[in-house]
Amino acid sequence: MIPVGLPEIHGSCDERLAHTVTWSRHRGALYATIVLKATLALQHGHLATLLPPKAVAWCDDPRPSGALERADESAPFSGGGAVLVRGFVHAREASELEPAFARVIVGTDRPVVDKLLAATRSGKIPLLWEQALLTYENPAGTPHPVLVNPRDPSRTIGFGPIAASWSPRVELLSTPIGVRDQILELPDRLDARFFNAAPRDQQCRPFQGSEEIILTNLVSDLPELRTWLPALAVSAKATIDFAPFQPAFFLDMLLIDAEAGTVRSCGEPSCPCRLARASSPSRWR
Repeated sequence: MIPVGLPEIHGSCDERLAHTVTWSRHRGALYATIVLKATLALQHGHLATLLPPKAVAWCDDPRPSGALERADESAPFSGGGAVLVRGFVHAREASELEPAFARVIVGTDRPVVDKLLAATRSGKIPLLWEQALLTYENPAGTPHPVLVNPRDPSRTIGFGPIAASWSPRVELLSTPIGVRDQILELPDRLDARFFNAAPRDQQCRPFQGSEEIILTNLVSDLPELRTWLPALAVSAKATIDFAPFQPAFFLDMLLIDAEAGTVRSCGEPSCPCRLARASSPSRWR
């Protein structure tokens, strides 16, 4: 939807990509951010293959505990690269003395994310913050965690998204973000890392699109899955008030669903398109 009296955005992209536009206002200027999303099937020993598109998530999807089932994929600014993983640890033989380890590696020549997590009991353990240690950074956790940080058991650990209201993200905001006429009203002092929902050790530079993905003990019938993104690049053609505009996209989010065997990749422009200054539209069309 486009605010009345402001430039109209029209565009097209590969039909296998989902897409959306996010509107925001920062320091009096209105911005439009185009988000494209590809969904791919994980293929052990082969390149991941494109699947039919799945819609871009417009908002966080919280569970009763406050932890997120899924994170918002339509952020107005990129907070850098993010790797998020959902699914289960398949701990075939595990105990507190001899835990099973799950591992996620993403990278090309060298990993940009390489993270290890320990499970202290056997079985199919959900990758939920509710299964990890209760701390200031994880208010949904438990005093008796099943998912443990193997490098420092006194610290919580998880592979999934961090809620915007939790301390690792909310401390990056100077003032809260408001919404008016479906436009995000951003504070003048803005740290874009707030929009990155990944744990700090799963944040990285934007992706090249050809990264290798290695999942250990995260797939039910495979101790280790190894696959590659297929030299993935996203692009779109757009017009602003019918004048051609070519946004330059980069990949900044990988959402790995190990149980479903899919990875979703989101890309957005290197810089959101600045449209107008000091406008305050009150209706939409």
